[in-house]
Amino acid sequence: MMTPRKQILLVEDNPGDAELISEMIGSNEPDMFDIHVDSRLSHALDTLSKGNIDIVLLDLGLPDSSGLDALKVVKATHPGLPVVVITGNDDEKTGARAVKSGAQDYILKGMVPAHYLLQALKYAIYRQESEFRLKQSEEKYRNIVENIGIGVALIDPDMTILETNEKFRQWFPELSLKRPLKCYEAITGPCMGKPVHPDCPVVKTLSDGQSHKGISRSGSATYRFLSFPLKNDRARIKGAILLKEDISERVSMEARLRQAQKMESLGTLAGGIAHDFNNILTAIRGFATLARNDAAEGSAVADDLDEILKAAYRATDLVKQILTFSRKVETQKKPVRMDLIVKEALKLLRPTLPSNIEIRSSLGREGDMVIADSTQVHQIIMNLCTNAAHAMERTGGMLEVVISRTRINEGKRTGFPKLAPGPYLRLKVSDTGCGIPPDIMDSIFDPYFTTKCLGSGTGLGLSVVQGIIRDCGGDIRVESVPGSGSTFTLFFPAVKIETPEVSRSIPEADHRGKEHILLVDDEPTILKVGRRFLSRYGYRVHTASNGEDAWDYIRQHPDGVDMVVSDMTMPKTTGLDLAKQVKESRPDIPVIIMTGYSRMLSPGRCEKYGIRAVLNKPLSSENLVGEVRKIFDRTGSAKQKSNG
Repeated sequence: MMTPRKQILLVEDNPGDAELISEMIGSNEPDMFDIHVDSRLSHALDTLSKGNIDIVLLDLGLPDSSGLDALKVVKATHPGLPVVVITGNDDEKTGARAVKSGAQDYILKGMVPAHYLLQALKYAIYRQESEFRLKQSEEKYRNIVENIGIGVALIDPDMTILETNEKFRQWFPELSLKRPLKCYEAITGPCMGKPVHPDCPVVKTLSDGQSHKGISRSGSATYRFLSFPLKNDRARIKGAILLKEDISERVSMEARLRQAQKMESLGTLAGGIAHDFNNILTAIRGFATLARNDAAEGSAVADDLDEILKAAYRATDLVKQILTFSRKVETQKKPVRMDLIVKEALKLLRPTLPSNIEIRSSLGREGDMVIADSTQVHQIIMNLCTNAAHAMERTGGMLEVVISRTRINEGKRTGFPKLAPGPYLRLKVSDTGCGIPPDIMDSIFDPYFTTKCLGSGTGLGLSVVQGIIRDCGGDIRVESVPGSGSTFTLFFPAVKIETPEVSRSIPEADHRGKEHILLVDDEPTILKVGRRFLSRYGYRVHTASNGEDAWDYIRQHPDGVDMVVSDMTMPKTTGLDLAKQVKESRPDIPVIIMTGYSRMLSPGRCEKYGIRAVLNKPLSSENLVGEVRKIFDRTGSAKQKSNG
């Protein structure tokens, strides 16, 4: 590819000199330059206005200009164009003044050889192009530095701030003043305003020539300072570059990630605790049930056993709550009594609140029910009451929880566009705390929005509450007066369902049988209570403490086992492994799996391994014996054979 020819404008009023200069250029570089000649400055300016000239050879003695005036006019109208001036043969002083006025070079008429003239032209063009590229580069990087979201400051070895970008000046307005400032005078950061501070990254960089960083906090914002050394060609420090970056969002995201990791760890821990705790509860509930059925009605022993059973069932619900909070179980909506859940939540909350906060409650009529997940409703109460307590922690006050009935009519839905007409339970949680500022009222339900200090809250509480209540078909309203407190009002669709009293006694006699059941669990108490449950209803029971012993028994008694009831988590062989062995060799034997908690028992996996039912611990007599009888009746059994 050929290099474009450079266009020279020769401004010379002497025809002989113009011809001589043109000949010198044309004969030596015929392929590099094209020459245009004008004899007047005015003509030259017309030619330059067309924009196709690369360099000007300008005689300073023109008829329509005087001395350096011609140069000044050309530079004023075309500042980026290189100019080489032509002076008289003994006027080097004028040439030197021309260079100071912006000319790239000068030549003396009649005294400059051709090669020097060509060298001057080439150098002038090269120098002008280099300056242009340098200027473009400087402008490019200056634009980058000015527009990035990081503050940049140039600091000399005496810690004087030499230059800053706009972002840095926004953070530290004093830098807009003309007087020079030391960095520790203008910048609030790790140095704490002290000339020599051990945490100041600039001090460290100027001392050892290495990069350093520091962290500064202001309210809820977190900033990072980074300093880098500036060195000369001898590797000596000649200053430092200091960067300031707002990392508040990054810190917040890292905190949320750590919280998520903690919740994941909590979930793993909760699963393990639930498994072990449900085994313990199986023993407590099982033996208490057996003892209660043997106790005389109305006796003190019977009353004591009833209290033990109530406590055991409450503990069972608590394990379910732990698993739900840690996202280990799916939520299940069913009719629940709102007043009982609120009572339980307030009972748990009371010991955690300061003594200067009083709790009042009015829980409506007994039997008021809503369709919801009881654990999620419990979570709503705890979240709202905890927020209310936080608003009153300094001054104390009144926390009030009220449940009442209301009805949304078709003609009165203007204030409740998300609610269908019908009966509702209205739950109000009020406090007399600091209230909510009007400017953030629209943001309080946004995920991760919080007014608490870093580490004091996740900002998820109210967004979770809103999500739960809307998932139930309800809605939430908030009223607040700064300085006077807040009231959150929740509307739950109400239902009227009569729930029969749950029986905690041994099942009816029609659940009896004579079949032979192999009961497998590594917990001796589970084996003992399970044997007692089943034996009381006529079943023959053999127990094994692990899967290997159970399988050995099945092989040794091929026709002696009618059903296997096995724990899921056991040493050596799991319940799934045992179920697989039974299905492959004895598919006629039904298998029931018991579990305190396991994520492995999906419906698809149960079908694959031939598992007929899954019983969640803690076991109750009615669940165990009832499920056993149901499966035998469905699949055929020794009882039916013996009666046939």
